[in-house]
Amino acid sequence: RGCSELFILLWSLLHLSGAGGAFLGIGSAVGVMAFIWSIIGALIGLFIGGVIILVVSAICSGSTDYEANVRVTAALMVLSPINAFLGFFSGISITLGVLIGLLVNLYGIWMLYHALNGSLKAKPGSSKVLTIILAALIVLFMIIGMGTRRAVKHYGSKLDKLATRSEEHTSELQSH
Repeated sequence: RGCSELFILLWSLLHLSGAGGAFLGIGSAVGVMAFIWSIIGALIGLFIGGVIILVVSAICSGSTDYEANVRVTAALMVLSPINAFLGFFSGISITLGVLIGLLVNLYGIWMLYHALNGSLKAKPGSSKVLTIILAALIVLFMIIGMGTRRAVKHYGSKLDKLATRSEEHTSELQSH
């Protein structure tokens, strides 16, 4: 997460951001604050993620030591800047971006499986079932997200056409 905010900071320092604050001379301050809030958010996410991994580990009969679970969370959070870095593929093609994001997330699930079995000493059978369920949910939500994106794009273009016709009719009525 911090990596994407680092890019925002650099862009704002170079006045390459699209923020209106760049015209007022406060674009750099916005970028610095975004970077600081990113660090604070990552720390909060680390501790909340530690609780979530603790619950997952407890479900799989693994370690319930909070420190060990926070360490696993920190190790899994390394994927966040990688995902942010690979986010530029979405600019090339939405489908390509979604597939690369899916691969990164599935790799994270694979890492979670090995962390549960190796570091947290969970039962292999229950951790395998849990990771398969999580992987299936990620794939399902990616498919739903792609379908929703296509529907919004389709209906968005129809709404644009409707708005254009409405403006044309309004201008015709005003001219009479």
